[in-house]
Amino acid sequence: RSRGADGYYSYDLGAWHVIALNSAICPAGTGCGPGDPQYEWLKDDLAANPAPCTLAYWHHPRFDWLKYQKADWTDDYEFQKSAPFWTLLYDNGADVVLSGHNHNYSRWLPMDAEGRFDPRRGMVQFVSGAGGRNLNAFGGPQTRPATFATGQSAEFGILELTLHDTSYDYRFRSTLGARSAYIDQGSNIRCH
Repeated sequence: RSRGADGYYSYDLGAWHVIALNSAICPAGTGCGPGDPQYEWLKDDLAANPAPCTLAYWHHPRFDWLKYQKADWTDDYEFQKSAPFWTLLYDNGADVVLSGHNHNYSRWLPMDAEGRFDPRRGMVQFVSGAGGRNLNAFGGPQTRPATFATGQSAEFGILELTLHDTSYDYRFRSTLGARSAYIDQGSNIRCH
């Protein structure tokens, strides 16, 4: 439906508007903010494509629980890359954000632009990076963010989403199948 110059685009999938963004080209520290071509494209795309449900995906998660959570470089190098995207999406009523980068799986409570719990308008973030060559542990209990709902770093697997007209279902599918020790699933999660 709409395509940018550097690997970002959008399309409709049933009632859902789906947006693919490229966080890898966003500068460390500031991210792709106002004036950046990708930011301006996203702003225009959201205005031109109102939908009952909106999902966006990119590489670097906006929020995460890392084993090196308090390292000076993590905020600039990782979290700020996609901060402007998150704010625009939140302001426009988006529902779900998918990312990878970290080699584990996590689901987050609905959050506002600052990462605070917002059950009414917040976006749910999934980090689905457990399908690669290795798995990375989460941080220590003292650095666990309040909006971290659940996650695992012991089993390879994928996130399965089923998109309905005004809701979605999710399920972590472990490569261990019925032998899996971890379950995370939900159904009929309503869009805004």
